[in-house]
Amino acid sequence: KTGPVRVERVATFEDIPIAELKATKKATADAMCEAKMSAGYDHDFGGAYGVKTLQTRESDQPYWLALATTAMLIPQEASAGAIRTEDNVNVPVTAAQALAAMMGMQAYLSEILGSLWTIKDAIAAATTEAELNAIDLSPLSL
Repeated sequence: KTGPVRVERVATFEDIPIAELKATKKATADAMCEAKMSAGYDHDFGGAYGVKTLQTRESDQPYWLALATTAMLIPQEASAGAIRTEDNVNVPVTAAQALAAMMGMQAYLSEILGSLWTIKDAIAAATTEAELNAIDLSPLSL
């Protein structure tokens, strides 16, 4: 016995509202940014220490802020203590060296945030799925 055949349409990406696609792309960009900003900053201390990674997790930020503040308030040739690296090496630094490391870290993290802001602006401006798909997230890749 045969009868009418019921055909249901399969949903496609075109069926997802652009606002939802934008929200997904924005959430992906935010997660990538957070991962990259938390992955650490490589600073060249020179000499016997060379390039070392400084941790940049959110929990590390108060320490770095305190170090930068101290480095700005004491004579540049004075000791600012030591900077502990990701591999648990204590690098003794002067105020000038500590400030250079903190300024380098700030520039690095600012560049990542700048990339995120550019990407978020592009996501907001996108009016089609094709435009949204063309937005490059690679500046936020690890």
